[in-house]
Amino acid sequence: MSIEVLDLEFQGRPQCVASFLITTEKRPLLVECGPATCRPQILAGLARHGLKPQDLQALLVTHIHLDHAGDAGWWAQQGVPVHVHPLGAPHLIDPSKLIVSAGRIYGEAMERLWGEILPCPADKVKVLELDQPLALEGVEITAWDSPGHARHHIAYQIGRDLLTGDVAGVKLPAADFLSVPAPPPEFEQEVWLATIDKLSKLPVERLFLTHFGAHQGVQEHWQELRARVQEVAEFVHQRQDWDRQKLIEAYAAWQRPEFPDQASYDRYEQANPLFMSVDGLLRYWKKRSA
Repeated sequence: MSIEVLDLEFQGRPQCVASFLITTEKRPLLVECGPATCRPQILAGLARHGLKPQDLQALLVTHIHLDHAGDAGWWAQQGVPVHVHPLGAPHLIDPSKLIVSAGRIYGEAMERLWGEILPCPADKVKVLELDQPLALEGVEITAWDSPGHARHHIAYQIGRDLLTGDVAGVKLPAADFLSVPAPPPEFEQEVWLATIDKLSKLPVERLFLTHFGAHQGVQEHWQELRARVQEVAEFVHQRQDWDRQKLIEAYAAWQRPEFPDQASYDRYEQANPLFMSVDGLLRYWKKRSA
């Protein structure tokens, strides 16, 4: 078994969004497919191995956010079974609510960022049993329920590797900085911290982040993430009555010194837009105080 990181070069930026090609004793599988705008990069990655979509035994998505699963419908329509959290499955079969919600955030940039968003045929959507092994050929994978970033989030354990989606944060080669993706509507601080405690007990040696790539020093990573989740939540909590735009600017100024240059800052902004985390953190605190 091997895990190959496929760089999706999202919006022309390398090492920002990844997919993972898993080779097994039987047929290969894919973890994450990204949006339709990144489809050519995945097809090229498969072609390097002489593979076509129909050669895959499955597509596994960590959650249904568009940078992770926006193109799941196309892959399902090619005949690839798509494995997803029970809460995410209905939105892959009928993505209309997902499209409307994303449209409110991205507006005219929707097509440029994400491309087409197609429905998955219902018979190709495989609802995962949480915290249980998957019935796949030639590889042992466990689907760990891992809410906090999103309620419908899964982390996939393959031996001593864990493919973490967004629940282990964002850490790009562009800077040695662990960023917390906290978009609305489902960021929950206490839930995320509980997930960190749960996943940190797994006997894994590498984390594979969709943003981006393989990371060792697993326990140090979880400890840093636990602190960062609390820091970003408290930063917004102390300023939740501020004007939204002023708060976004303050949040960006607070994090800006972590980046060595503008290019690295821009790459992180592409993977984890700061305004979305501010909105998610504000929503979290308003729900708490309601």
